[in-house]
Amino acid sequence: MKRGVIAFFGEVGHVPEIAHCAKRHGLKPVVAGVDYAIFAGEALPRHRTPDGKISVGDIHSRSGAIVRSPQEGWGNYLAFGCRGAMRTIDRAPLTGMPLYWMRHDAGMVCASHLDLLTDLVPMFAIDWEFVAHALLFMNWRTDRTGISGLSELLPGTGLLFDGTRTNLRTNWSPWEHIAIDRDVSTHAHALKHSILRSVAASSASRPEIVVELSGGLDSSIVAASLKMVGANFSAITFATPGADGDERHFARAVAARCEIELVEIQHGDEEIDLIAPPDRLSPRPGAYSILGGVDRAFSVAFGSRDRAIFGGIGGDSVFGLDGSVAPILDACATFGFGRRALETLRDVARAGDATIWQALRLSARA
Repeated sequence: MKRGVIAFFGEVGHVPEIAHCAKRHGLKPVVAGVDYAIFAGEALPRHRTPDGKISVGDIHSRSGAIVRSPQEGWGNYLAFGCRGAMRTIDRAPLTGMPLYWMRHDAGMVCASHLDLLTDLVPMFAIDWEFVAHALLFMNWRTDRTGISGLSELLPGTGLLFDGTRTNLRTNWSPWEHIAIDRDVSTHAHALKHSILRSVAASSASRPEIVVELSGGLDSSIVAASLKMVGANFSAITFATPGADGDERHFARAVAARCEIELVEIQHGDEEIDLIAPPDRLSPRPGAYSILGGVDRAFSVAFGSRDRAIFGGIGGDSVFGLDGSVAPILDACATFGFGRRALETLRDVARAGDATIWQALRLSARA
């Protein structure tokens, strides 16, 4: 496992058990003592910052100066620290490499993948209350998982363990970075600058990159940014039956503009198996099992070649995609039930392929 992490903090005598599990999955020691140990895959960079913390993963400077602590940098990392008897773990605000943790014997064990914990916990119990919550609120992500006793350290949070008790803290919140006194042009310039810096830093250590290019705005911006920063990359696009699932003409235009190779895959319905077990077990239900065929197509297209995959996932959040009637309610609350609210009602109905009366009825129910 090239990008896995497992760590243990607790009483003396349990480290060899963790070391055996790590070795079985190909993880190498990062640091170890009599009552603690951290192991990571060979593809994950390791850093020790001047504050004494050890970070696993990518961590970049915001200003070009030396990163003295993980909070001064950004990236996709897990930072492990020690303050006396207190052990700390901080996860980067980005939604990259996950970390799951649970109490184990007289200590605490955490891992990036459920596979790493199966040797330590012979029998997992399903948290059925979580299952019910996940079915009702599919996109409401909390630290709770589908495994009883197993929690996720969410992005931007920290975990503290004193040998007996665990506590959580919030290290980062988006509300601290929202400036309401700037105009749209200033925000647009800042967004472009941030995207280019982020793409440049993320691509610098990756010799070969594949962009999952849908032809939409999100992945097209990523491709254009990679071109601007001089990265070595190609692209792949997937087409599904039906006009709404075929954006190859957009992807071709972006690839031509960026002067890159484009691999086109025709993805048929026969590739989809909604009841097949996942290739890798996860602490949460697989909400996107329909994409399993896409993952297999990647393997066929590029074989065993080690390439980083970039994409526009998450762009819907950046560009405010909303499939609910919330914009209608916001418009009514802000402007009253007048022209602006009616225009929003029309736009939401059109985007959702519904009639104005259907959108109005759903708004009234909300």
